[in-house]
Amino acid sequence: MLIAPELGDISSAKFDRSVDAIRIGEEATRALAGSLKRYSLPAEQYAVLRAKQVVERKELGTVDEIRIAGLERSNPEVLRALVESKPGEPLSEEKIGADLRRIYGRGGFESISYHLSGDAGRAPWSSSQGKVVGSRLSEVRPGPHDRLPGRQPVQPALPVPQDLA
Repeated sequence: MLIAPELGDISSAKFDRSVDAIRIGEEATRALAGSLKRYSLPAEQYAVLRAKQVVERKELGTVDEIRIAGLERSNPEVLRALVESKPGEPLSEEKIGADLRRIYGRGGFESISYHLSGDAGRAPWSSSQGKVVGSRLSEVRPGPHDRLPGRQPVQPALPVPQDLA
C-alpha cells in the first residue's frame, strides 16, 4: 500500500518544514488505519514471526591477521593505529563496524568494505594461518573537492597544470 500525502509546497529539500511533513504523513496514515488493519497481527503471532526473521548472532571467533588494501596515498600504519580489533582477540561485527567508522571518519575515502576469509587452516589468499579480516579502502581521487574548507589537499600522482591548479 502506498500512502502519498499531499505535502503542498514541502519538498525533500525543505528541512525547516520536516515537522510539518511528518505531521501531514501521520495524519494521512491514521486516516487509512482501517485499510492497514488487514496487515496487522496479534502480538503473539508477531513475536513468532519476528523470531523467525531475526538471524541469531554467530560468534566470529578470533582474528589471526588484519589486512588493509587499496591504499595509494594514505599511510597504512596511521590507519592500522585506528583499528582496535587485534590479532588473537575475539572478533565481533560491532567491533569491525566501529573500526571501519573510525577509519572512514578520518576522511579521504570514498568507500570502505571488509570481508572475512579462512577459518581453521590456511586462508586461501593469506600466507598466515587462520582467520583474516581484509579491508579494502577506496581513497578520494584528487580534484576540486580538495579545495573545500577544512579539507587537507591530497597530492596528485601527476603534476597539475598551473591553469587548473
